[in-house]
Amino acid sequence: MTEEKQQPPAWAIKTKSDEQALLEGCYWDQEAADKIIWFIEKHFRSQHIPGKIKLRPTQIQLLQEIEGWRLPDGRRRWRVVNLHCPKKGFGKTLMTAIYAFYSMLASGEPSPTVFTAAANRTNAAQIYKEVKYAFDKANLTDFTRQREHIKEIEIPSTNGHFKSLTADAKSNHGWNVSVLIVDEAHVVPEPLWHALRYATDARNNGLVFVISTAGAEKIGWYYDLYCKSKRVISGEEIDITYLPLVYEADADAKDYDDPAQWRKANPYLGSKEFPEDQFRRDYYSAKAGGIGEYYNFLNLKMNLWISAASGQWFDVSNFDSFKQPMTPEELVNFRCMGGLDLGMTTDPTAWAKMWDLGEGKYYIESKAWVPAESMKYRKSKKLPLFTNYSDIELTDGDMVDADLVKGHILADCKKFNIEGIYADTTSSFVLGNQIMEEGYNFTRVSPSFQTYNPAMLEFKRAYDQGRITHNGSTWLRFCLSNVRIQVSNTNEIRPTKRSKMDLIDGFCAAILRCSVTSKGIKTVSMPS
Repeated sequence: MTEEKQQPPAWAIKTKSDEQALLEGCYWDQEAADKIIWFIEKHFRSQHIPGKIKLRPTQIQLLQEIEGWRLPDGRRRWRVVNLHCPKKGFGKTLMTAIYAFYSMLASGEPSPTVFTAAANRTNAAQIYKEVKYAFDKANLTDFTRQREHIKEIEIPSTNGHFKSLTADAKSNHGWNVSVLIVDEAHVVPEPLWHALRYATDARNNGLVFVISTAGAEKIGWYYDLYCKSKRVISGEEIDITYLPLVYEADADAKDYDDPAQWRKANPYLGSKEFPEDQFRRDYYSAKAGGIGEYYNFLNLKMNLWISAASGQWFDVSNFDSFKQPMTPEELVNFRCMGGLDLGMTTDPTAWAKMWDLGEGKYYIESKAWVPAESMKYRKSKKLPLFTNYSDIELTDGDMVDADLVKGHILADCKKFNIEGIYADTTSSFVLGNQIMEEGYNFTRVSPSFQTYNPAMLEFKRAYDQGRITHNGSTWLRFCLSNVRIQVSNTNEIRPTKRSKMDLIDGFCAAILRCSVTSKGIKTVSMPS
C-alpha cells in the first residue's frame, strides 16, 4: 500500500491534540482509512445482523480515524483509544469483534496478536463467539486452529493469535500483543488492567483499545482513564497518541427530559434500529418507576456515572470551583438555619450553617469536633484520623465536650440571623433544652425517608446547578464524597454510607437544615 500524505478531513480535527499532531508532522492516509471500511463491509459477518454488515456513520468515522491518522514515520498515530458510550448505543461488542477481525487478517502487522480482556467468562465468551462466527462465515475455519475451551484462535500461516481473556491476572503477564481490546472496562478488575496495559509496548505499532459504559463508582483505573479522555477533549491535556470518543449526557444537565440529552449519549437515536419513540417510552417508564430505576436508566442509557444503590451521589471533582468564602459581615444580613449531628463516642459531632442568599442560592459552612482520646481507637481500626481536613477540632477526653459544642453554637446564634437549629433524634435532650433556654429554636427531626427524600433532592439539585457555595471546607468535601443513597420500597431516599471509613456527618448536619422546607416532616418535641 502506498501512503499518500494528506490533510485530515475537517471532522477528524476536533481537539488541540489533533492540531498539535499536525504541527508535529502527522498526516492523513485516506487509503488506509478506506481499506478498513472496505474490508469489514466485504468480509465481516455478525451473528446478530443478517447478511452483510452496513457500518453506521459514526462507526465508520471511528475506524477511519484509528487507521487514517499517521505519525510522520507512517505508523498509526494512536497508542490508546477510548470509546465511552452507553449500552446498546454504539455496538461495543460488535466494534470489539470488528477491530479484532481486521487486526488479525488485514492490518499488515507481523505475527498479529490480538487479545480482548473482559471482566468475566460470560463477556469473554460473547466476544470469542462473535469473532469465531466472523472467521467461520469468511470461510477461514480450515486456516485456523480454534480452541473454544480457552477462547483462542490461531492462524498458523501468519503466526496470528487471538485470545479472549478474563480476570485471572496471574496468567496475564508477559504477553507481546499488537492490539489489546478491553471491553466494558469499568468492571474489568484493576489487576487485569495492570497486567495487560503495557502488553503492546514491545510492538512498533501497538494499540490499546478501551471500550466501556460509565460505571457507578467514580473511582478505579477506568474512571481515571475516562477523566483523561475528558481532559484531552477539552484541551486541558495534550496527548497526540490518545484518541478519546465520549458519548454521554451532560452530568450537570437541568433536565434529562430533553431529547437533545438523549442524542448526545446515543448517536444512533432516531435510526430504524434505534427508534426515538421507544427510547422515550423507556425513559418515562423508568422515571415513573422511582429513583432506583431512573438512576439505572441514566447510568446505562445516558452513560452517566451514577447509581442509586452504591454510586457516589455527589460529583466532588468540581467542589473547589464552588468555593466562595463570605465574611461574617456579609452573612449577617441573610437568613440562616443550623443543623447538628451529634456523635456518640468516636464519631465526629458535626455542625452546619446554611444561609439562604435568595434566588435559590445557598452558602454553607460545616465544622466538626472529635474527641482526642478516640484517635487511638480510630488508628487501631484504621479509621480516618481527620488530620488533613479543615474545620475539624480535637476536644479533650474520650467524648465530645458538649459544653464546647453548645458554646460554639450559641456564639453563632448571637453572631448570625439563625432562625432555627435542627438535629437528629439521637441528639442530646439536655443540649437541646439548654439552647432553647437561651431563647433559640431547637427541633429534633426524625431521620425517616419521608423527611430526607425532598430535602436530599433539593440539596442535590442546588449542588449540581452550582447554587451552593461554601468556604472550602475539606471536611465537607470528604463527607459529600461518601454519600450514598438508600432507596425505600416507595422509591424515597435517605443518605447512607458504605462503611465506617466513609463518614457523612457533615452532610447529614447540612441536610437537616434543608428538611425544614419539606412538606410533612416528622419532628420530635423537646421535653420540658
